[in-house]
Amino acid sequence: MALAKVLSGEHSRDIILGDGDPRELRKQEEAELEKRKQEESGPVNKRKATPIEYLLLFGQVPRLDQVQQMKPEDLNKEDAERLLKAGCPKNHLAKLYGYTNVGGIAYRLKKWGLYDLALSTMPPQNQGQQNQIRTTAGDKLTLDKMKRYVPVPTEPFISVRPDGKVYISRIALIQGPVQEKFKAGIYTSEDAQVIAIHPESEGYSFFTSKGQAAYTNAKSFVADLLAAGVKCPAKYQAAWDPELQAWVGRIV
Repeated sequence: MALAKVLSGEHSRDIILGDGDPRELRKQEEAELEKRKQEESGPVNKRKATPIEYLLLFGQVPRLDQVQQMKPEDLNKEDAERLLKAGCPKNHLAKLYGYTNVGGIAYRLKKWGLYDLALSTMPPQNQGQQNQIRTTAGDKLTLDKMKRYVPVPTEPFISVRPDGKVYISRIALIQGPVQEKFKAGIYTSEDAQVIAIHPESEGYSFFTSKGQAAYTNAKSFVADLLAAGVKCPAKYQAAWDPELQAWVGRIV
């Protein structure tokens, strides 16, 4: 869009494109823009440029304080496209043209077929910059110089809670022959440092949910553990013992 007005006074000078060689017309336009750029950089005695005038004069998206405060009706498709292509994000475009919310300008951009272009823009302050975090010393980061963390494998275990629940962890559970609802007897050594859970028809009912541990309510058992001096919650490192056909664990 050719500039229709100059940035000073009541008298305006239009860029005269006219007819003729497009290259000559382009040279005339560039010369006029350069002249106005020099005028703008001089003493501040002229009105502020509009956003699109500022873009044409200086080749960059303006800050809010550098241009006139515009109204939504001042924005047209051509100017919106030029500003977006220059890197103006839709949030900033909305502020430049007095939209009170981003939804209003988003509607206009969708109507003009410019919304996808708006999604690809970056904030003006980030143009030409690599938003890359560096080390404290300012060096470029490389993975081979950084400490690598990996998940620590979870050990199979049996846990006893103060509320009377006894759990067989999922990793321990899948080592045994049953992984759905089942009954089992609970056994401990005399000092309660070793626990065994043996599937059998007469015992506590253990319940499972997909991908989770098996659990049962055994309040009397937990009361006996507490009486034996075992602090709850208690955790037993456990595994399936094929000889005993039970989950067996030692307290940790």
